[in-house]
Amino acid sequence: MPHVHMTYAQRMLRIPLTLAVMAAVFVPLASSAQVSSAIQGGLSGTANAAGYGSTAPDLGTVVGKLIGQLLGLVGVILMAYVLYGGFMWMTAAGEPKKVSTAKDVIRDAMIGLVIIVTAYALTNFVLVNVIGSAFSGVTGK
Repeated sequence: MPHVHMTYAQRMLRIPLTLAVMAAVFVPLASSAQVSSAIQGGLSGTANAAGYGSTAPDLGTVVGKLIGQLLGLVGVILMAYVLYGGFMWMTAAGEPKKVSTAKDVIRDAMIGLVIIVTAYALTNFVLVNVIGSAFSGVTGK
């Protein structure tokens, strides 16, 4: 095939391809204003139904939720340590040193869990009774 016929074919395909790309880009942009207002209305309705209105939460609520999430994360990590210690104990095959190490891991993780539960309870008590907001964002009074 001669090279001239290829460029003619390419030129002939370039025009419809350019129009298709322009339509694919600009048609959604033109209708996005209508769609975004519908989406925003739906999101606002869902947020209000979930209790997240348009007003910003107070500092006590934000701090309470943050502390609750962090303590929950640390609790999950400590539970993973308990599982790890149990796995070490099960795979120790009766070797006293490995069993002792596994028991130490489980004991330390349980002590950590007691500390975390106590910290959670004390923080919740202080936030509810002193500041007035619980971890869930609801006042305790």
